[in-house]
Amino acid sequence: MFRDTISAQFIAGRGGDGHVSFGGDLKPSGGIGGDGGNIYVEGHTHTYDLGFINPDSVFRAKDGERGGKNNLTGANGEDLIIKVPLTTKIYDEEGNLTEDAIPAEKMMEKRLSKMKTLINELPEPEIYSNRHKLKLTLEKISEVVTNKKTINLIGWGSTYCVVKDAMKEYLNEDITVNYLHMEYIWPLKTEKLTKFLKDNPNTILIECNHTGQLGKLIRMETGIEIKNKILKWDGRPFFLEELIEKINVFN
Repeated sequence: MFRDTISAQFIAGRGGDGHVSFGGDLKPSGGIGGDGGNIYVEGHTHTYDLGFINPDSVFRAKDGERGGKNNLTGANGEDLIIKVPLTTKIYDEEGNLTEDAIPAEKMMEKRLSKMKTLINELPEPEIYSNRHKLKLTLEKISEVVTNKKTINLIGWGSTYCVVKDAMKEYLNEDITVNYLHMEYIWPLKTEKLTKFLKDNPNTILIECNHTGQLGKLIRMETGIEIKNKILKWDGRPFFLEELIEKINVFN
């Protein structure tokens, strides 16, 4: 059943009791109780109404556990997160809109902690070279390869395949091409990216959009502006001959 207004009661968890005990030296050795759980109401993109909440429902977070002997602190009660539509507003019993800053801060901290975990798990972008092992194939490398004439490129998404074909064509002309491909855009991994751009200031950015979105993101996150850009925004992908012609303008 569709609902856009409900009344409910929210009860935070109770703090756990402390433990009364004494050690062999007759000093207190009882641990304190754990904190009670909190209740957070979180806006969620895939929740569209409040129909999953029965009228006059009671939501309770878990209580903290009792402390133990030997100064053992009790476990904290588990927080309760209730997912609601993004436009949901919460009012107290008197009809006042709640604007408590502390829950908002805690939810933001939780989101940021998830972002830190994600960025630690994502791999660094790969650098490819057509000179690696002198094979006519695209190979991953840990560092850029330099030769008498070297072209350095950076791109993301659908540019990968056409750049790969261009790298093979340049190898036939004894020209080394290094290509840093961004497989994941956000959160942006910057360690290898920053080193690549600082070592190769004439790097060419290749993007299928009008504004150079990746270039703007890189400048925002690293402070490095890529001046050489090849952009296309007519709804069509880059073609091999077209891309080579545009790259040659910079070399």
